[in-house]
Amino acid sequence: MELTITPEIEGVIQRKLESGQYETPQQVLESALHRLDEDDADFGWSTAELQAAVDVGWEEAERGVGMTGSEARTELARLRAERRRA
Repeated sequence: MELTITPEIEGVIQRKLESGQYETPQQVLESALHRLDEDDADFGWSTAELQAAVDVGWEEAERGVGMTGSEARTELARLRAERRRA
């Protein structure tokens, strides 16, 4: 497989290498893809399901109900931790 990456992404990879956290570009990409996979597994929602949830949240916010941003971040962290334990 061959990939073409943008200069912006190449810069990100270069910064990660310069930080000493990774030794090769492949390690950077593997780490990024593993994290992307974990994020996808955290919720398992399709784009349509996620958009529907965002729409509900937006409507609740317009009516003055729902969670504050801080409460939402706390709940999100709790859900992520719960999924990782499962």
